[in-house]
Order: sequence, then C-alpha cells, then structure tokens
Amino acid sequence: MSDHILRAITSDGLVQAAAISSRDLTERARQIHKTLPVATAALGRTLAGASMMGNALKGHGASLTLQIKGSGPLGTILAVSDSDGNVRGYVTNPQTELPLRPDGKLDVGGAVGQEGSLTVIKDLHMKEPYVGTVNLLGGEIAEDIAAYFVESEQIPTACALGVLIDRDQSVKAAGGYLIQLMPGAGEDTIAKVEGGIMAAGNVSAILEKDPDPEAMLRAVLSDFEVKVLEQEPVEYRCGCSRDRIERALRKQVFAAVAKLAYEGGDYCSRMEKLPYEIIPGEVGTYRESIFLERAIVGERIRLAMGLPLRDVTEENMISDGVEASAISEKYYDPPLINIIKYACHACPDTHYEVTQACQGCLAKHCYQSCPKGAIELEHGRARIDQTKCIKCGRCKEACSYQAIIKFLRPCQEACGMNAIGKDQYGRADIDYDKCVNCGQCLVNCPFGAIADKGQIYQLIQGFNRGDRIYALVAPAFVNQFPGLASTGKLKAALKAVGFCDVVEVAIGADLCTVDEAHDFLEEVPGKLDFMATSCCPAWSMMAKTAFPGLAKNISMTMTPMVFTARMMKQKDPTARMCFIGPCAAKKLEASRRTVRSDVDFVLTFEELAGIIEGKDLDIDLLEVDENEAALCSASAAGRGFAQSGGVANAVANKIKEWHPDMEVKIASAQGLADCKKLLMLAKAGKYNGYLLEGMGCPGGCIGGAGTIADPARTAIQLNKYMKEAPFTDPEQSPYMSEIHVLKDDPNFEL
Repeated sequence: MSDHILRAITSDGLVQAAAISSRDLTERARQIHKTLPVATAALGRTLAGASMMGNALKGHGASLTLQIKGSGPLGTILAVSDSDGNVRGYVTNPQTELPLRPDGKLDVGGAVGQEGSLTVIKDLHMKEPYVGTVNLLGGEIAEDIAAYFVESEQIPTACALGVLIDRDQSVKAAGGYLIQLMPGAGEDTIAKVEGGIMAAGNVSAILEKDPDPEAMLRAVLSDFEVKVLEQEPVEYRCGCSRDRIERALRKQVFAAVAKLAYEGGDYCSRMEKLPYEIIPGEVGTYRESIFLERAIVGERIRLAMGLPLRDVTEENMISDGVEASAISEKYYDPPLINIIKYACHACPDTHYEVTQACQGCLAKHCYQSCPKGAIELEHGRARIDQTKCIKCGRCKEACSYQAIIKFLRPCQEACGMNAIGKDQYGRADIDYDKCVNCGQCLVNCPFGAIADKGQIYQLIQGFNRGDRIYALVAPAFVNQFPGLASTGKLKAALKAVGFCDVVEVAIGADLCTVDEAHDFLEEVPGKLDFMATSCCPAWSMMAKTAFPGLAKNISMTMTPMVFTARMMKQKDPTARMCFIGPCAAKKLEASRRTVRSDVDFVLTFEELAGIIEGKDLDIDLLEVDENEAALCSASAAGRGFAQSGGVANAVANKIKEWHPDMEVKIASAQGLADCKKLLMLAKAGKYNGYLLEGMGCPGGCIGGAGTIADPARTAIQLNKYMKEAPFTDPEQSPYMSEIHVLKDDPNFEL
C-alpha cells in the first residue's frame, strides 16, 4: 500500500484525528541521506509529524516547517511539508550510532537529546509567517509535537509516531497519528481516548500488522464512531535534492550547447566562456572550489558535444578538437559513458562494518558465521578485519542486533554488470569490456561525476544546414515534459526546434511484436530451448557479453527504433532520422555499423529539454495544428513496450491470437542484476519453452537514464496513452504490409 494520509472526526464532533502511513517516504529519505537506524527513526518520525501538520493547513501553496534542535549527537532535524502533506527533510548527522536502549529499542531520545527546542513555522502566504517554539520534553518527537499543540495552539493533543527498521536497515513500517480534542470535550471523552490509545498499543507494531492508517485510527478510537473526511496520497518530494541540482546543471549544459550551435559564430571562444556563464560568481556553491565546478562543467560541455574528456596531465583548452565535431555526421567515439575523475568523490568501496550497536553478546553469531575468520573480538565487541573480509554478508545476516551494516558505493550498487571498480586514487573506474552503457551509474552518482556523450551539437548543425530530420519519439515521452502534455504541443515544439515531422516509435514496436511472435513460433522449442526479446539494447548486449553461448537465443528482430527509422527512410530516402527516448544504450546501438545507415542521431529526453530551452521557445505561444494533433499510428500494445512486461505480453498475446490453444510462458526481469539471474536460470534449463523479457532499467524504458519524470507517475500516464491508441492489435498497423521489405526478405510471410 502506498503512503497516504487521512483526516477524520468522531460522529459526536468532539474528537478530530489524522493518521498517516509513511513507510515509502521514510525509506526514500533513508536512501537519499544514507541514515543509520537511529537517525532513520528520528527523521522518519519527524517527517510523519510534519506531513500530518502540513496537511491541515488551508490554502494552496502553504507550507509548514518542523525543526528540532536537541542536545544529542543527531544535531538538527528538519522537515518541510506542503499543504497536501508531501514532505522532505534531513538530519545534520545521519551516521549517528547509539547503543540500543535496555528494552532493545532504538534510543531516539538519546540521539535527539532531552534538552533543546521544537519550532514550527507556518507560511500561509501572509505578511509574516507564524512561528511557535517549545522546549523539548524528552526528544522522542511525538511527545514534543503534542506539547507544541498544547502550549502554542492550546489544543489538547495526543501524538504517536513510529518507525520500524528491518534487519537490512531498510524501513519496514512507518507512520503515526494525531488526535485532538474539540471544544466541548469532557472528562469522559478524554478517558475514552486515553483508553483507546493504551489498548491499541505501539504504533510500529500496529503498522507492521496492517499499514492502513484508517485501521490504525479505528483501533485507537475504538470507543467512537469515526467518520473519514478525506484521504490522499503523500510522498517524499524534494525540490532541492542533490539529484535535482545535478539534473538542473545537466540541463543548463545541454541548453548552453544547443544555444551555441543555433547561434553559430566563433565556437572556440564561446566554448571557453560557457563555464563562467553556467557557474557565475566567486564562491563555489556545490563543491569546495568554484574553479573545480567550472572545470567539471567544461568536461560536461565537451561530452555533450561528443568530444572526449581532456587529459588532465596536459595543457589543453575546452574547445580542443571542436573542429572535428562541428559537422552533422559525427557518431559517438568510444567510450560512451565517461567518469570525470576530479568530480569523483572516491566513495569507500562496498564493505561491512560493525557499528556501536554491537552488544558484545555471548552467542557471537557473527564470529561463528564468518568463513574467513575476519571477525575479531576486542574488549567483548566485534570488529571486522577488512583484509580478510570477502564481503559475503553472513555476519550481517547472523547479527541479532542489526549492528553490522553494509556500506555501498552508489555507482557500484547501480551497476548490474559489476563493471565499476576503482583506480589507483580510489576513484571510480569503468571496465568497458563489461559495461553495456545502460547509464544507471550516471543517474545514481550523487556527485555528478559520470556523464555520457551527446549529439546535440551535430543535430543542430544538421538543422542549420537545412537537412530534413524526422523526430522518432519513444512512447516513454508521456509525462516527461509538463508544458508539452499533449501530443499536439510536443509536435509543435519539435517542429519549432528544427524537425520536419514527428513519428512515434511505437509503430516500429507493432512490427517488432509480429516479427518476434513469428520467430518464437519458428524457433521454440524445435531449434531453441527458449527465446529472449531484443527490444532493450542493454539487455541484449548483457546477454551476449555475459552469456555468449546464449547469443543465439536473443531474437534477431530489429528493435522498434531501427524498424521505425528504416521505414521512414524508405518513404523519404534523403531524410535523416533522430531517435528521441529515455535510453543511453540506444546511443551505442545507433553507432553500430549495421544501424548507422538508418539512425543518424540519438537524443535522450533530458537532452531534448535542453534543446528546447536553448532554442528559447515560449511553449505557451506554440500553435498546434489540429489536423496533426495526435500520434495515431500505433497500437496500444506497441505503446506498452515502454514499461517492463510490455514487450513479452504483446508478443505472447499475438501468439495466442494465432494459436488460441497454445500456452506461452513468460518470465521477465528489470535491472541488469536481475536480468543476469534470469539468464543464469535459463541457462540451467529452468525456463525451457519460455519467452524471456529483460529490461536494463528499473521499470523498463520509463526508468531509463535519460528520463526526467518519476517512473511511477509516467507509468500511470503511459497506461492512459495506451487506452487512447486508435487500435489494440499490432497487426492492424497500416505499416504491417511493409514488414517483408523491412526485413530484407521478399519471401517473409506471417
């Protein structure tokens, strides 16, 4: 169940209440801030409290800030909520560790500190915000929030908040409630409320059994008839996260390169000035030095223009080599994914560590579980000898107190190919023999040290030259551009930046569906034990790299991108094709010798957003041609390729249509680590007769490295877009009659 908040009142009107389930948003905060358990619990409680308090505000755009400054080692805890209850926050010292309390629970009060203050700031868009401050009672947060309401707002309040931490330090359950007495409530009402609270018990225990906040509220107010007034979803929503900042900087670089290409002039001198335009001033904002910030931006500019990183041991300029890229025919020079070394934070390698939560227990399960004798006992407490540790994780699993934690290097954790190691200075380093260019390391590096090459500059050179260039748009475009929500607006924007026309790649997906269904019927089980789809280039490259013996099991069907590009080139032979999608790996696919003649350029959605900004388009003034407002050429199944399961389901449904009595078994995976596991099981014979689908990115294409929007919200919009398709069956495509031509097989028959 996703996080949500509800407000309720008793039938007698004497008690009002709010309740929240906040497991997902608390887990998101933990992942962002890398909090250890006691910090996770404290921050999670604060986020839940702030969310309920913010949700009670009146007026769109209002916000509430909850600040706790205690004397404990956590430092300041801050949470900010909007009027819908969406919340964000941080804790000053997320790596704080404390021994468990005698009752075995996390010592939140000790971490926060019993002395200090709780401050609430309500911004209601009036002349001055409301500010209320109370002294901390015990640092457990819930009691402190209740005290705030009593002292500052004179509202008798009961508050309970809880965060349950799982053995792997993730959040298992989180949430809480606020119960407030209304004017007229007497002693009998107070007694019933108190009795209900006592009978219901601990919040964490309640939520562990049932995460529904309504069930929790009815349990606490069991002596009352409760009427739910409203409920709505809430989420961790941060407008100033490092990820958001990094995306903003990337967009600035893409926009600057686009503007440079559109305006022309002395490219070299203008390139040298760009870092100063993007990073103005005298003091660094994101790093210790403004000179370092500009140096990193300079490398990002080069990569966005398709140029290689500079050798830091030699004197050179940002513009070195730009003459070779000032053309409209340049393809990517390897490597596609690059690490800007001096932007790398040299994060510690993945390792296990014993925290202060170690109780020095008599059982010594960690010591006994270690196969290499890496656990040493010092003064009754465990310590890991990192020179002996093989990082198997058995000690962590064995510890009854969750006192052993796993530190993860973000880029390494994101890489499903285990392609990221370190150089002699501890900085990240890519093994390109293993890398499949999925780009997940790029989006997961919290320091923006990883970037891929682009063709923005070359594409616009083509526009300037007067080339006819088609925009081939992947179906994952839905929800990516808020100001271009309709297909009509998107087409108008793409034509305004220089494209001659817009085509949805889902028409190629329709052809791909039929072709792969035909291949499966021909190959499985007579010639092959199983067949795997070919849509995702990272998946197919991983399969051929890590499992060369299974290369024959990957469908030889062209990807939707190639099908669509080849089709359009047959219709307009002198034109050029630009694929616009969510995927970094598509750039590598397009650079293959067999594909170059079909696909001339590849842009990610992020890069397109930069081009639109660099062109200085006023989206509100774009005129939509009502005769061309919709992309009405593809089926619902073809559009569904954008999310995990979409490819295999489309192919299986087509086979079932042809052969109603035939069962087509499907297995799918998303993320390269799980994709590898899927193929390992297939190699072992576990999926004989199956159709396998692998997606290199979590959620499928909608979670690709080049996307802008939240994948969960994109999935909702994609399903809506599928329902709007003019037909459901791929074989109804008006382009289906050309499939034999596209396959270069005049004898091909369905």
